[in-house]
Amino acid sequence: MKKGKLKFIIPMASAVILSSILPFNAASAATPETTAVPYTEKKITSWNESKNDISAKSKTSKVQAFSLNADDLESTSGVTILHNDGKPIETNIIGEQKIEASEDNPDAEEEDNNLFAVVEYNKDGKTQKDYYFSNQESDDLKEVKDKAKEEQEELKADKSTFKAMAVASGSSYTNTYHFNFYNKTSKKKESVLTNSLQLNRKSSSTTINGKKGSVWDVKSISQVENPIINPPVMQWIQRLAVPYSAEKLIDEGPASSSASTVNVSLSGIVPSISWDFSLGGTNIKNSSSYSGKYGRWTLKRNTLNFQPKSLKMTPGIRATNTSGNFAVQMSHQYDRRNSPHSTGVITMSVPDR
Repeated sequence: MKKGKLKFIIPMASAVILSSILPFNAASAATPETTAVPYTEKKITSWNESKNDISAKSKTSKVQAFSLNADDLESTSGVTILHNDGKPIETNIIGEQKIEASEDNPDAEEEDNNLFAVVEYNKDGKTQKDYYFSNQESDDLKEVKDKAKEEQEELKADKSTFKAMAVASGSSYTNTYHFNFYNKTSKKKESVLTNSLQLNRKSSSTTINGKKGSVWDVKSISQVENPIINPPVMQWIQRLAVPYSAEKLIDEGPASSSASTVNVSLSGIVPSISWDFSLGGTNIKNSSSYSGKYGRWTLKRNTLNFQPKSLKMTPGIRATNTSGNFAVQMSHQYDRRNSPHSTGVITMSVPDR
């Protein structure tokens, strides 16, 4: 590759960018057979988001430019990796991390997750974010950088889902949240939870109780991988809530089931949408509350089945909104015997009215 000036891609304004950008030697990062596609890497110490403004504000200490190979990311993609050199990033996006006590974990303590990186993809004119958390005091950033390619491919694969959900006047958003859970005693990584939240506005001009409002579908594509077999998995609880006063829950799914595959069907006000997902040898219990404005599902492993290496859950909700941003609160509790974990309450807020 011939040496020359790197062209830097500046992402959507979500951080305070210093005036100095330190060049990186692209020739040392790419082989002569590949063409480098630049992305931006920033060191930050805090990341805060407001319910009225989804652009984040961060304290930035240094900006550096690096390169990826062309076969790693699409040439039209802009990628920004924000981190604090493996140390926790102060943030307001994660709320209470309480763990619900159970028969298998009667003395559950509150989780202590830290944010270690935020990855922004400027794709198709929209910014999509990946957040990386861990219940450790430090984390390996190599994993974050290695997953940049994988996440780009996942977002591309999910595109067909958005097309199925979208309407002509709709808007769609995706955030993906990654949690590395370590056993508090052995310090081994025992579970990795990934949750992609897809928010799609089905209508922006529906009359709701005499007011003009919006209708939103939320699809939560979530998976847990278990790098080690023991301790055994006991249950997995997921909750999706609409917390603002102008929001109302109008449908949710799936229903309780012990079938091998379950169906999620969201209906009401606008045309319905549905999808299926496999329970993978588990049972699912629905304990949602319309008055509480949340969907809640518990996946319990059949103790006669083998220990699952991975589990998947893809519930959804339909909600309305008549004022301000549309927001969803997501939380998970993943219990292994004597080792329960919680994501804490994560709020995703997007522009609406």
